[in-house]
Amino acid sequence: MLAFVQLLQGFLGHVQSSYYKIYKDLAPKNELCDEFLFTSHVAALLPLLCLKDDIMAAARAAMASEPVPYLPFHFPGQILWLLVNNVSQTICLKGVFRTSATVTPLALTIILSVRKFLSVVVSIVLFSNPWTAQHSAATVLIFGGAFAYSQVREARPATTGENKKSD
Repeated sequence: MLAFVQLLQGFLGHVQSSYYKIYKDLAPKNELCDEFLFTSHVAALLPLLCLKDDIMAAARAAMASEPVPYLPFHFPGQILWLLVNNVSQTICLKGVFRTSATVTPLALTIILSVRKFLSVVVSIVLFSNPWTAQHSAATVLIFGGAFAYSQVREARPATTGENKKSD
């Protein structure tokens, strides 16, 4: 699954990079990344129409969840966690899309891979989840890829006969 996600993430990075190249003259990159963020998320909502019954059932269950303690009014706990999650995801995605406007798709993929790995480590530490052989393999792949990427030198344009000094 990790390999599939990495390939998909890389593909989407190239789609976004080509989007920036096509529309670079219309607006600055920070505005383009906001537009792409909005458009990609609206488009991603369309398939959810097929799951509307499941979504409504989950919404009813969330509304019926235990209330948040210490509040002077009734507020479902799952709704609070949903709101907190949405705010944190919005901040994270905004940062990712802004970063994508300034780095190459490969660099962004590596940045996101390391971030995901660190999220897993935090989950393991905070929630006492077990460390498995798959975690070890993912660690080698993620940091091995990041190290390999850091070792590649940027390609320089080949010099032509006009650029060479004449003797």
